[in-house]
Amino acid sequence: DDKPETEYPVSVKVQTPSQHSVENIVVSGQIESQTTAIISTRVMGFISEIKVRPGDKVQKGQLLAAISNADILAKRAQAQAMISETEASLKDAQKDYERFEILYQQQSATKKEFESVTMRYTSARARVEAARQMKKETDAILAYTNLVAPFSGVITQKHIDAGSLANPRMPIVTL
Repeated sequence: DDKPETEYPVSVKVQTPSQHSVENIVVSGQIESQTTAIISTRVMGFISEIKVRPGDKVQKGQLLAAISNADILAKRAQAQAMISETEASLKDAQKDYERFEILYQQQSATKKEFESVTMRYTSARARVEAARQMKKETDAILAYTNLVAPFSGVITQKHIDAGSLANPRMPIVTL
């Protein structure tokens, strides 16, 4: 019952294909891609343009579609203006701080006056940082309005047309 099965060698015949063969080989099958990506957006907005069609070959990083971004550009401009304003306020607060630091060391300013100027200076630095972070946030959101190919490939489907309202995670094209 527990006898090992004997393995016999398989007979193999090696041949070289002729160059004048006229035989055709017909096979059926299905091609599947190694990688598929359904391209969507993380922001809600109107699709201003779709730059690809099914069958188009695209390169990694190529722009596929764009979401209208005028409102985000306006927020970015506001953040930039806020940075300029808070940096100017910071320079003024820093000059006051440096002056009062010397006056306090010379005992020409009270501790309360120096603490007040120090607090104003610290607050101005915090407002500058908050404005910079606001701009970083709008820059990140702005990046989501340009949908680019994550890898080189072929567009297989277009799910929506320019002018349509795109919602987060809504398929736009398939790569």
